[in-house]
Amino acid sequence: MECIDLFTKQEQLGEEDSWYCPKCKKHERATKKLDLWNLPQILIIHLKRFQYSKWHRDKIDIPVVIPVKGFELNSKLANERHEHVKYDLIAMSHHVGGLGGGHYTASALNKTTGKWFEFNDSCVSEIAAPADPTIGRTPYMLVYRRQQAPTDGLLQDANVEEEMEE
Repeated sequence: MECIDLFTKQEQLGEEDSWYCPKCKKHERATKKLDLWNLPQILIIHLKRFQYSKWHRDKIDIPVVIPVKGFELNSKLANERHEHVKYDLIAMSHHVGGLGGGHYTASALNKTTGKWFEFNDSCVSEIAAPADPTIGRTPYMLVYRRQQAPTDGLLQDANVEEEMEE
């Protein structure tokens, strides 16, 4: 996923977001670098779908290629002594519309049945599983679960069928 490369890429801070040096008490030009050292059981990726500047605000509608099964981040780790980890997509939130307004929905995998559901306000409906990889313009947040991850205590189980009947 290109967004992970962009997240961990070294960047030059500009004049508007310069670093404040506590020793000399001045704002200085600097670089910023974020690294991944450990991988969590549950990985949440927030796709920055809105762009802001001093003069411009807009939604980014560029299609994103989303791996569904076996998503690997091992090559992105700064820690050289890491285990081989793969992730599977278990949920997505979507935003349809523009920056000034729009609508959010979610889709999620029922781990017991292996079926995918869409949550749209008070309506819940079964949907086809996303293709692997899937390409979308609306994903806003992606939720991945580590393969072979213990599930006890990570996510509260919900019975969608029972919730729909109530």
